[in-house]
Amino acid sequence: MKKQLFRYLSGIIPAIALFTSVNGQVEKPSLESNYNEIIFNDTKANPVTTKDGSIVHINTNALKEFKKSFKDADKTNWSEIQHGFLAKFKTNGVQTRAFYDPKGRWTATIRTYSQDKLPGEVRKLVRSNYYDYSIYVVNEVIVGDKTAYLVSIEDGESIKTIRVTEDEMDVYEDFKKS
Repeated sequence: MKKQLFRYLSGIIPAIALFTSVNGQVEKPSLESNYNEIIFNDTKANPVTTKDGSIVHINTNALKEFKKSFKDADKTNWSEIQHGFLAKFKTNGVQTRAFYDPKGRWTATIRTYSQDKLPGEVRKLVRSNYYDYSIYVVNEVIVGDKTAYLVSIEDGESIKTIRVTEDEMDVYEDFKKS
């Protein structure tokens, strides 16, 4: 009888130890430690606090892609837009907006800057055709592997936006000053 009890206890004690867990000091989960547990559109998302204090859940893939592509981003402000996410930030003094779809894939980037950061060949092309105009702002639009420059120029009578893609140029907008 003692042998049977001893065999029974020697078999059940390891089984209890194996199938139960002991928690000595349980840490309360913080927002940082469980941010990957938040679900957004069937994908994991990270909560990001916006300037106004609201929380936006940004797709994890978008954050990974952003960190890989924009290592020098300064003070990023994320927001949820109609078809995905928008990151606004500055890189080397250039105001930049990066767009991501709901699955976190990069879709486009718009960089806004003055003429001094405009590539020389684009500036030369615009200046050679509109030499009486001054360039006051440039929007560089990148979608996929294509880049277009929307160069805003003005003179005493009008304001124009010139679109430059590769080596082609056309008037995108034209306004008369009143």
